[in-house]
Amino acid sequence: AARWAREAGVWTVLDPARKFDTLKSLLELIDVPIVPARFAAEWMPGRPPEAAAERLFELGARIAVVTRGERGCVARWEKGLFAFPAFPIEVVDTTGAGDAFHGGFIYGLLQGWEVEEIVSFASAVGTLNCRSLGGRTALPSRAEVDDFIDQHRELCVPTPI
Repeated sequence: AARWAREAGVWTVLDPARKFDTLKSLLELIDVPIVPARFAAEWMPGRPPEAAAERLFELGARIAVVTRGERGCVARWEKGLFAFPAFPIEVVDTTGAGDAFHGGFIYGLLQGWEVEEIVSFASAVGTLNCRSLGGRTALPSRAEVDDFIDQHRELCVPTPI
């Protein structure tokens, strides 16, 4: 399916659940791998998450993201490698934060936004989802995300690495 999507010019996004060795041939066909820091650490022990983002980009990703929870995320695309800080929030439950991030990322991608805006939006969605117990109970509305980003605009500027 990933090969067909690539041939058709359709974007593919993957949150890998298996070890890199079992996914290498698939990852080479994925436009946007969004991997947790745990995946990166198991794949490249002793290396920083930035190394995993760089390697995924080298494998053919158009945008490679490594999420780091309360430390934000790193992303690599044609403009370079960048760190995005986490948004501040009183965390109640992190269940579903990663899935919320992915959903926000895909939404931004489908809107045709610039990568910086996509990552900031996805980060805000994931962050706001941590406001209450449960994986979906605190999923924000678009207006909530926009307001939250407006309140934290200074955190939407990535740092080149």
